[in-house]
Amino acid sequence: MYLACIHNVPLFLSDEALKINHPKSLSNISPGTAVSFTVEATEMNLLGYQWQWKSAEEEDEWQPCPAEWSDGATLTISSVQKSNEGWYRCVISNCAGTLISKPAQLSVGKIYKDDICIPIVRRQHIHVYFCTSMYIFAADPPRVTSHPSDLKDVVPGNTVTFTAEATGTEPLTYRWLLWKLAGEGGGSGEWQPCPAEWSDGATLTIPGVQRSNEGHYCCVISNCTGSQASEPAYLSVGKNLTKLQYVNSK
Repeated sequence: MYLACIHNVPLFLSDEALKINHPKSLSNISPGTAVSFTVEATEMNLLGYQWQWKSAEEEDEWQPCPAEWSDGATLTISSVQKSNEGWYRCVISNCAGTLISKPAQLSVGKIYKDDICIPIVRRQHIHVYFCTSMYIFAADPPRVTSHPSDLKDVVPGNTVTFTAEATGTEPLTYRWLLWKLAGEGGGSGEWQPCPAEWSDGATLTIPGVQRSNEGHYCCVISNCTGSQASEPAYLSVGKNLTKLQYVNSK
């Protein structure tokens, strides 16, 4: 039996009355996500809360959590990382005694390697693959739902636009690449990033297109899990004719 120590008000009524709602474990959380642990205690007044954590290693000792994470009964980690993995508990106290919650485990999405391959098709329809190693976390990966379309015999000087769409865990980032055969219009035979001023996320806009812009265009869409590439779209530009001459030549 615990008795009151402030204004003769009972703080702990009895052993059976010491009830605590323990924080719940959080598993396979995506890196960068905000997470919270919450604890509640009943039949207690004038409470103090101290949050503690320890790594997954059994021999490690409990350490106090950073003060800025704690708001009394709630502990919030604004951008969780692999280094935050471990066990968390709350020490609840007042002048009559102390309670310690059961520990809750936090695990962050596991990391593994995967190869992301971008298929490209030359004019001779020979399939080539461009591969790069990515680190992928357990989350909802990007999935391309709409691929850019080929643009053929575009009139020189016109503005052309490629668009790609995808779903997946936000935020999504878009990186547009250009590929040309080695020696073809300054091509290197490797994927090269498009000028930053052409790109507006899911849309690539080339103003005043010229024959030097011919090639295959691809969008690599990424989030915290990894990347997926769109199918390549081919851009070909007509001979350097005026628009009227080009239309008449058709």
